[in-house]
Amino acid sequence: KIVSVMHAKDDLTKIKSEKDNTPTLDKKLSESLTKKIKEILGDSVGEVKMTDRLTKSPMALITPEGQMSMNLERLMKAHGQQTNFNSLRILEINGKHPLIQKLATLIDQKDQADILSDSIHMLFDEVLIAEGEPIKNPGAFSERLTKLILKGLQ
Repeated sequence: KIVSVMHAKDDLTKIKSEKDNTPTLDKKLSESLTKKIKEILGDSVGEVKMTDRLTKSPMALITPEGQMSMNLERLMKAHGQQTNFNSLRILEINGKHPLIQKLATLIDQKDQADILSDSIHMLFDEVLIAEGEPIKNPGAFSERLTKLILKGLQ
C-alpha cells in the first residue's frame, strides 16, 4: 500500500532504520518550545507538535488527516478550481535536530526573544519554500535573513 508521509496519521515507526541515539528534548522543554512556536507563528499553523518522523530537517509541515494535501490544493488553484480548504497545517518539530535544541535553550532568555522569534519565522519560511509555497512576507523574510547573518558574523 502506498501512502503519503505528509499526512498526520501515518505511523512511520514501523519502518526499520539505523538506531538513532541522538538525544531529544525532555518532555517539559518540548512542551515549552511547541507552545512558544505556536505563540510566535499564531494562525500560520493549526498545531505545533514534536515528532520522531523527521531525521535531517528541523521542521516540516504536514496535512491533517482527511484534509487535501498542499500539492493537490495548489494544483486545483492553478486550474482555477475553487477551494475552500486552505486548511491550517500541522508543524512538526524534530526535537533531535541541533537547531531545535539550541532554540529550546533560548525560551527563557528575555534578551534573546528577538533572535528566537526571527529564527522561528525563518525556519517556518524555509519550510514553506521547501514545500513550494510562497512566503507570506518576502520583505520581512529578507530583513530577518540580513539580521541573522549579521548576528552570525559578529
